[in-house]
Amino acid sequence: MRKRPSRFGYWFGGAIAVLSVAGAIAFFVVGTIRTNAAVEAFPRVPVASQAVIELDAGEQVVFTWSRTGPGVVPPATSP
Repeated sequence: MRKRPSRFGYWFGGAIAVLSVAGAIAFFVVGTIRTNAAVEAFPRVPVASQAVIELDAGEQVVFTWSRTGPGVVPPATSP
């Protein structure tokens, strides 16, 4: 005769499943908030103006974006 798991076993398994899903959601939310905060901390320069931004030694990445359409000129870049 086969023995079935106790009620405790089912509750324990269910609790593990619920905690796993909650942990995954928390990990996603915290990661999203940190990513957004990092992007918001990027130095910004208004369109049609100039600014000097000091960079640390090493490889850097410069992001640009613009709206497309009539009368919109993409930002100038230099090597």
